[in-house]
Amino acid sequence: MRLPDEEIASLKDLADETVRRTEASPREAVEDEDAYAAQSSLDKRGYKPIHMSDLTNFDMNDPSHTNTLMHVMDALVSHGCILVDLTDGGKSYGPARTMANMWSVAERFFAEKEDDALPGLQTAHETGSGHAKVGFASYDGGNLQFLETRLERSSGELLPRLDDNILGPDSRRALADAFHAVARIGKDITRIAVAASTSEIVAGIPRTKAFESATKLSDELLDDGRPLPPTADIANSEGTVSMSPHRLCCYTNRNTAETTEDATTESTKEIFGAHTDSTFLTAVPVASVAGLEVFDEDADRWYRPELAARLYWEEEQREKGKDPTASVEEVDGESLPWYSRYVVMMPGEMLQLTTRSEILASVHRVVATQDRPSRLSCPILLRGRPGTIMDVDRYLGGVQGDPILDECNGMTIEEIHNAMQPTPFQ
Repeated sequence: MRLPDEEIASLKDLADETVRRTEASPREAVEDEDAYAAQSSLDKRGYKPIHMSDLTNFDMNDPSHTNTLMHVMDALVSHGCILVDLTDGGKSYGPARTMANMWSVAERFFAEKEDDALPGLQTAHETGSGHAKVGFASYDGGNLQFLETRLERSSGELLPRLDDNILGPDSRRALADAFHAVARIGKDITRIAVAASTSEIVAGIPRTKAFESATKLSDELLDDGRPLPPTADIANSEGTVSMSPHRLCCYTNRNTAETTEDATTESTKEIFGAHTDSTFLTAVPVASVAGLEVFDEDADRWYRPELAARLYWEEEQREKGKDPTASVEEVDGESLPWYSRYVVMMPGEMLQLTTRSEILASVHRVVATQDRPSRLSCPILLRGRPGTIMDVDRYLGGVQGDPILDECNGMTIEEIHNAMQPTPFQ
């Protein structure tokens, strides 16, 4: 294990440093009322939800878009995540409807599933990687259950192939629509973050060039579930199935609290322990039951962005003269869950690599409280295309004396992923 002040000069060093950061995070957990949700910082740029259109329409050379760039970097660098409002403050609800449909599928799946009828986890070799899985798994006595799905690139069909009575065509289409909506946001954030770090670090590179290079990176390296664009004149070995999984998860704390004269078993605990992801970005649609915690480097404590999203939504409802205690929004005669408006985006190890560690991979975990409803979650892990090659000149303006980028230059994303596994896993 490396000390914090030791030089990080290789992919192995970077992996070991990630382990150090993860193991240094605290392990205690608290209930919602005591959790940190940036309550006193709701007006701070890094905590406020960013409008989806600000990301989609971002122009590196437009001075009026500087606030968007600063918002993205402040949130990812200081707090380990950024909260995205899919409705632009309640102006457009199309993407929120897409997420509401996804949530309906997840709720039906966990309410009606029969574990014996579901395929277990198996390797999806069609991705071009031995690390990709699809199927259902249950751990810790059922406290953690998830279905791991992936999209076929050309057909858009979902793996694993399930009977229509488990996930019918409409349900599969709803999951695919949600995946693509979130992947678009992930690509926007990736190009902004990579362009910002490149223009800051690479001497003499024009902002326009940095943004063009970052756009190529997000289009060609980040796996958005679609085939490589026709403009990608690069050598690659493209799998027929996406490397980026979409998970349907259910977290429960079924343990019974036991009190003795000496100690009391905590009612809230980690269900999915602290870790980082081998992604560019991990997207977590805000859930009805909060439980995602991100270690906030600026606050030096665990932060629950889902609770923050609720605080922002309630404040908006008050300003509009609506009921802030409601659980739904009425939109054109349709009731949408309040949480379908928001997505939490967390940087992963690949974004740390491509921003030259200006943005660190987010340390995060999931906690659950006894005697509370199970937490459903539908995270999307935006990983790299395994067979594409890291061309540092093409995507990042050159090595610029960075030993880690020099090491990975010319490697495939799969090779980089393997090299970034912590020492105990190699």
